[in-house]
Amino acid sequence: MASICVNMSQGPNEISARLATALNLGFQQEQLPTADSLQDLSLKRHQPITAVMTTAKLEKEIQQLQEKQQSTNIHVDFICLLPYEVVSTILELFTTDELFEYMDVSHEWRKRIISFPILWHQVSIKQGQHGVLPKLSLVGQHIWIYTIHNGDDKVIQGSLEQMRSGSMNNIRSLTWENCISTPENILHSIRYLNNTLTDLTLTADREPTTTENHHSNNTYILPCLSSILLACPKLKRINVAFSTRIIQIPSNNELVTTTTSPHDLELTHLNWTTPFRPNDVEMETVLSNCKKLKYLQVGGYEASAPVFEIRKRYPNLQYISLGDVEAFGPDMDFWTMDNSNKIKRKKCTGSNRINNSNDDEDDKSGLHALAMPCTGPHGWSDIQELLAMDSTGLKKLKLYCGIDFPVDVDYLIRHFNGDRLSVHRTYAAWKNRAQVDAIITATEDIHAISTARSYTITSTFEMGDERGVLGFINALRTGTTELAHTVSRLRFWNCPGSAILLPLLLDLPCRLQALQFENCEFSTSILVGFLRSLKTSPWPTLQELGFVSIPSFTDDVVAEIAGIPGLKRVILWNCEDVTDQGVRSLLEEYSDLEDVDIGDCLHVTQEAVNYVKGKLETSKKSSSALLLL
Repeated sequence: MASICVNMSQGPNEISARLATALNLGFQQEQLPTADSLQDLSLKRHQPITAVMTTAKLEKEIQQLQEKQQSTNIHVDFICLLPYEVVSTILELFTTDELFEYMDVSHEWRKRIISFPILWHQVSIKQGQHGVLPKLSLVGQHIWIYTIHNGDDKVIQGSLEQMRSGSMNNIRSLTWENCISTPENILHSIRYLNNTLTDLTLTADREPTTTENHHSNNTYILPCLSSILLACPKLKRINVAFSTRIIQIPSNNELVTTTTSPHDLELTHLNWTTPFRPNDVEMETVLSNCKKLKYLQVGGYEASAPVFEIRKRYPNLQYISLGDVEAFGPDMDFWTMDNSNKIKRKKCTGSNRINNSNDDEDDKSGLHALAMPCTGPHGWSDIQELLAMDSTGLKKLKLYCGIDFPVDVDYLIRHFNGDRLSVHRTYAAWKNRAQVDAIITATEDIHAISTARSYTITSTFEMGDERGVLGFINALRTGTTELAHTVSRLRFWNCPGSAILLPLLLDLPCRLQALQFENCEFSTSILVGFLRSLKTSPWPTLQELGFVSIPSFTDDVVAEIAGIPGLKRVILWNCEDVTDQGVRSLLEEYSDLEDVDIGDCLHVTQEAVNYVKGKLETSKKSSSALLLL
């Protein structure tokens, strides 16, 4: 079989290295593929072809192949020889730049590479890659997802030219990422693709720089929401997410005067999380015209938001998030609702839960997720109304109440029947706030815990807000007691080391299985007293106990862990005052321990870890002892 191929001893290094490795998959180096071997590969075409190879082995494989070719002067065109499916799988290993480079090897290679549509379904062009844009006309009909990443002027204008020419007329999803451009350019791209485009993403996760473009205005400038909808009425998902405040959005409300029928607007999902939200008039117009809208997420609401009014007027909405300061981009748990508007979720059973026989019907209507500010009586009244209206359908609730307004967490626990509840008493970043996570199990029968409904409650606080943390724990106690629910897992992060907190935990009506403290400053005496209490505690189900970055965690504290009945796992991470003596004391008396996880404890040696490991192995328990120094 006569053929043209790449001489592995010549040409670009990237071709000789990566292509030689990929095309050599599945064959012994000592022999060329036979008809039988090719038939076997064809029969296995649906099995993934993977290569896991160290750098040294990769270099050795390439060197041997080059020597073989030089000595025999035999060159084989694998692109033409291998079955279609095998070549497609191999070529999927390469980037767009590399594929375009390989297209220049020969006419046959260009023809074959272009003939694989799957290679071109998703294309990303970034700054400096304007040279490949003319070649997109060869494969543009196969492109479904197109991303302009950090695009400079040449990349943006070249992309627009390809769209205008119609060579990329099958694009369904378009993303502008970290691109400084003009609203007109963005709108042009949407208009050029308006026959097929359904998903639009405009996003930036960093500050703009003038080195990327020639624009003197070092600002992201976005078109307004109504202009986007008019440019492409068939858009179903609009995702605008900017973490920077250096943006401009021209005010406009073209939908008010448009003759476009509301039925022509296909929008079902809208995320507009920018520091500057669309004005109230524009939002009202969009909501009125987009009758199919199910997902609404808009940032920029700080003190209050008309959530209850929107919920009443637009009952088709299943997700409402107004003023979620933590959000950057959409909530993927709900953004991926399918065309039947059903949310894929795990069905729950157990007490305080309506029978699930009508779950499919419930999934088609009603509010499923809500995030909103609640900083005063008016917001709290809206929450109560919404909980009453969507008592069985609401799965996720996130509230931002700040430190000045005391939200009744006890009330929320008793009336929220969903899967995840978050109450934020601070707007601080996660490193600068305290946080408590609790998992609640809604069952009275501990033996039925595998089928019970479980839900998570998270609350955040200002650093040092001891009153807030204690209030949350007290709400867990009163709320779960009334419902006969139990707290199964607790995690404390950056919480103040109050002398009241640990004794208060012992009063929880828990079947606690896991308890963890991270970056919490307790005194040694408080920790010792708490651990001694656990040996006679009302928590016979406690199986996991963790301490991470606790400054006062000493060998004396570790010694008290030994002998806690039923405890299966201990986590000790970044406890700098713990030594070998403390680690050894974990197993010096009878213990139910099966697993000890030790990491970043500077004064714990491998000898102590091996001692613990040997003890656990001797007691014939499945265990592990880790040391990450």
